Amino acid sequence: GVGWAGFIESADRTLFGGSLGHGLWRASGAVATESPAGFALALDLPAPNPSRGSVRVRFALPSASATTVAVYDALGRRVAVLADGLLGAGDHEAQWEADAAAGTYVVQLATPGGTLARAVTIVR
Repeated sequence: GVGWAGFIESADRTLFGGSLGHGLWRASGAVATESPAGFALALDLPAPNPSRGSVRVRFALPSASATTVAVYDALGRRVAVLADGLLGAGDHEAQWEADAAAGTYVVQLATPGGTLARAVTIVR
């Protein structure tokens, strides 16, 4: 599967990062990307952000697809899997009951058509 490599968030809250096998990408606000095959994805900013616990993750798929939504810590370790399997086209929502330490985490949406990620901060 696709693994997390790293990320940097700029002062204007633009997220730059890379994922193994998918190169460098950039995300800002509600993000979308399009692959050469025309497959579009969308991943909203996790909410609330920052959060003290439960985090809502909304995303959209233009067609049915094998999909993984996972959360990674700043060292690239997977700390939670929110969805993993075949999901239909349309809007989806996942929930992360964040019992992790305070810090910045990355929610990553991965499909065969592309990978998107958004940062979320957990405060205690």
